[in-house]
Amino acid sequence: MLMIDLFTYGTLMLPDLMESVIQRRPERLHGLLSGYERREVRNAHFPAIMPGSREVQGIIYTGLSQQEIHLLDTYESNYYIRRTVSVKCEQTFRACEAYIWRPDLRHLLGDCDWDYQAWVTKHYS
Repeated sequence: MLMIDLFTYGTLMLPDLMESVIQRRPERLHGLLSGYERREVRNAHFPAIMPGSREVQGIIYTGLSQQEIHLLDTYESNYYIRRTVSVKCEQTFRACEAYIWRPDLRHLLGDCDWDYQAWVTKHYS
C-alpha cells in the first residue's frame, strides 16, 4: 500500500484539526519548504502558499493512506492543486505532497503573511 507524506503549513498543522479530517493523528515532523510564500486568503481564516522567494515552516504528516489523502482533498476544496514538493526535514529532503494555491485565484490572496500562532491564539485559545 502506497503511503504518502503531506506538508501542511496552515490550519492542518493543528493536530486536533487533522484528526477531525482523517480520524487519527499521524506522526508529525517539522519541515521547511523553500521557494514558496505563505499568504493570507482575503476574508478567510486559512492561508495559501504559492511559488515565491521565501521559506515556509510547516508540519509533515507521514504515512497517510490514499483514503486519507482523498479526505484531505475534499477538505481543501478546489482552491488548491496538490503537488509534490521537496521539504527539508532535519538534514535531508523529503518528497511530500502539498496543497498549492491555484494561480488563477491569486487575486483572492492578501499581501500579508499568514501567522499560524496568531490564528491559534485567536481561534483555539
